[in-house]
Amino acid sequence: MRAGFPLLIAALAAGCRPEAVRSPESRHALAGRIIFIGAAPRDTTLLIPEAGEVEAHTLIVDRKTRGVKNAAAWIEGLEASAPRLPSASSPALAPVMDQINYTFVPHVLAVREGEEVRFLSSDAANHNIHAHALEPENQFNIMISSAREHRHRFNRPRRLPAILIGCDLHAWMRAWIYVFNHPWFAITGPDGGFEISGLPPGNYRLGVHHADAGLRREVEVTIPCLDPDGVTIQFTDKDLAEGPAEQ
Repeated sequence: MRAGFPLLIAALAAGCRPEAVRSPESRHALAGRIIFIGAAPRDTTLLIPEAGEVEAHTLIVDRKTRGVKNAAAWIEGLEASAPRLPSASSPALAPVMDQINYTFVPHVLAVREGEEVRFLSSDAANHNIHAHALEPENQFNIMISSAREHRHRFNRPRRLPAILIGCDLHAWMRAWIYVFNHPWFAITGPDGGFEISGLPPGNYRLGVHHADAGLRREVEVTIPCLDPDGVTIQFTDKDLAEGPAEQ
């Protein structure tokens, strides 16, 4: 796997042109799309005896938009001004990672550092949840069933912001949790699109990462920008790493 991010790239940010100077108190959204040009994997599903056909953990590219699904996008450079995480919140509002039909749902989840994550299992089968990370406080390995749940608060990892989640009982089950010390992040949808809101005016770095394919990029962005489509981050098959991110 390639180490570190490639050189910072001046925003190939299709159209991310600065508007007139705005008040520092104003807030804006950054929209964008992550696309892949090249030979994407054709096999995007797995046939599992226990579950039938499930989505494979690979690079999934929309045929129409060339958008990349399940990539993380986040802003660097605003951590010092990040609002505090509420000290208490309703469990009903907590991020959830479930086990449904022998897959983790969602496959990629993004949360804030210290935010409580609820791990559930909607399957009748036994599963375990194994969090792989360098930091002891981000590691756990527990059995889970539909009769119980597990809750955990993650710290931001020292290396990549992604933590690998697996089920040792079913080797194909894998998921990723990104942990950030600020609220300015998003996960791309099936068309590769994302939106990060609440951004003050300024020049920042936009980080992009696809854990399963090992795609990484940083670009410079200016907030606000004129183009309503925001930034376009383009990858090709030359950017593909040898495998998923390591922890």
